[in-house]
Amino acid sequence: MPMIVRVPKNPAFLTKEGGYRTHLNVLDRTATAVQRELRRGGTASYEPDFQATLLALCELCEGPLSFYDVGAHIGFYSALISTIFRHREKDIVAFEPTPDTGHIARLLRQKNGLAYSVVSTAVSDTHGTVDLHISDKAETSNSLNPDFRGGSEVVKVPLTTIDRFNDETHLPPKIIKIDVETMEASVLRGALKTIQEYKPMITLEILSSVERSSMSSMLCAIESFGYRFYRVQAENSDWKALRADEVIENCSSKHRDWVCSPAELAEGFFAARQQWKDALNYCDASTNVLIEAGSQVPEECQGFYS
Repeated sequence: MPMIVRVPKNPAFLTKEGGYRTHLNVLDRTATAVQRELRRGGTASYEPDFQATLLALCELCEGPLSFYDVGAHIGFYSALISTIFRHREKDIVAFEPTPDTGHIARLLRQKNGLAYSVVSTAVSDTHGTVDLHISDKAETSNSLNPDFRGGSEVVKVPLTTIDRFNDETHLPPKIIKIDVETMEASVLRGALKTIQEYKPMITLEILSSVERSSMSSMLCAIESFGYRFYRVQAENSDWKALRADEVIENCSSKHRDWVCSPAELAEGFFAARQQWKDALNYCDASTNVLIEAGSQVPEECQGFYS
């Protein structure tokens, strides 16, 4: 049964940048772990602290908005950003190598009439083809790392690097989201040229099971470019800049999302983030709309905030 979820309504942002659609069609309520989480708790339940953080970073991005969604899954973040920042000049690229999940990502984009790229390619520190290990636990755990929750199925997928992709497309990112199930250090290694030259904001998942020496090495490398590191916290008052050598020791199962910033986070970031968090509070499961397969999306879900 198809499901429509509410997009957070941010009055301050609406005043500044104009209206955007009130809902997203996420196609199904059970097909993937992300859709099941949205079913249980609405948009508000899906990584709310990280979601508010990412939307604030996008809001404060100057000029055209270019976003690389590395490990996009069904492309929920790409769809959300494309929806909310509809008036911006933007280039959004969602990288998702899992064939079935990538198919859902393209269908989600199509059903919502959005314009961004879904690239069926894994991202690492080299290019060619690679084994993607399909987890028996959940498709959110699929990884190039054979030791990370891998199952019996392996599929060959294309492989690229951020540096190579940028050289080929000339779409340098201003924001990069990296969530690739313990392979984040390899993604950073294949992006060092882009990071040094363009200084994008980076959001990074660091799991407690990550290979620590490789991650530490990459964090030290980008620290040498002027970056500092902030752990995504629930409260704005809890954020503080950490050095590269402090990041790993501050990772835990509860605190795994980080912002890597080429400059100190401005006070305006925290105000914007709080506005998005407040807006998300009104997007719980009660705001989800289920529709019968083959039925039209209700008119009330096709409107725009104003």
